[in-house]
Amino acid sequence: MKYLKFTLSPVLISLFIVVVYYKNEYLFPFILFVNLLIVGGDYFLPRDNSTYKYKFTGLFDLILYIHLPIIITLLVIVSIKSNQIINPYEIAGIIFLNGLFIASGSTVVAHELVHRTKNKLSLWVGNWLLALSWDNAFAIEHVYGHHKNIGYKTDPATAKRNQGIYSFIFSSTFSQIKNAYNIESDRISRRNLWWFQNRFILGLFRNLFVLMAIFFIGGTSAVFIYLPSIIWAKILLETVNYIEHYGLVRVEGHPIRPRHSWNSNHIISGILLYNLTRHSDHHEKSYLEFYNLAPYPDAPEMRYGYLSMIYLALGLPFAYRLIMNKQLEEWDNNYASKDEQLIINKA
Repeated sequence: MKYLKFTLSPVLISLFIVVVYYKNEYLFPFILFVNLLIVGGDYFLPRDNSTYKYKFTGLFDLILYIHLPIIITLLVIVSIKSNQIINPYEIAGIIFLNGLFIASGSTVVAHELVHRTKNKLSLWVGNWLLALSWDNAFAIEHVYGHHKNIGYKTDPATAKRNQGIYSFIFSSTFSQIKNAYNIESDRISRRNLWWFQNRFILGLFRNLFVLMAIFFIGGTSAVFIYLPSIIWAKILLETVNYIEHYGLVRVEGHPIRPRHSWNSNHIISGILLYNLTRHSDHHEKSYLEFYNLAPYPDAPEMRYGYLSMIYLALGLPFAYRLIMNKQLEEWDNNYASKDEQLIINKA
């Protein structure tokens, strides 16, 4: 069971493929089921504070890698069926789930894989997964930028206190693209490499290849579903960035500690997102594989599960800030160092 639980993501994506291919009348019941499973499961099930010892860790690599053919299959099926989908409600539903599964099954899985910087297969699969979500900058800026600058004023992926979610999405997106380009340009210059060895540029070519393949398979109608899907997936990713570090600060040059991320031990989010939710340990020890991350129950914790917090941030941003400002008061009093309190007071 401790191995099988991490198959939840590919199972849900596979079910969505079946719904799109055979039974569109089940689309909205399936959307309801997915939301009840994630939001309800996180709310009603006990927190997962357990740690496990895994003997067959290669199974986890297989589960991660299998997301690439599954997401490709999803995009192919949606593209093939795009000409038959004329009901605007169905189009909206498919875009909603398509973006959700691209974000969770493509970007989140790629997040785990691109951290394995010495594993060529993991990097290859991770970068192609990011190509499917058109987020080539993520593998560069997240690993070599955000993980060094977490909590700094200059980190685009760390939301400031009372910063609006929509302004954050724009600023974080474009700043991370700029940072990724600069990081790669600096690497190419320092190592005297050729332009075609630039990972940012290679990522752009992969993105364009995916878009052309979508157009070739399903034409204009497929592109009109694919582009809003990846925009929605990007919004979800940036909202995850927003909730993971909202309002937290770190003194420049000081080590990263569990207190510099909002942790979450909600069980369904943890399973579906491959322990991305154990964010405190992930940032303290970014070299750890997802199955080795510790729950850190004493770290500052999100009030609700990931999808609930995402919906709050996007749909009720005022309520989200009310909730998180209370959490930040506790953080200021119980977690922040004296130097961090000075940063907060100046801000």
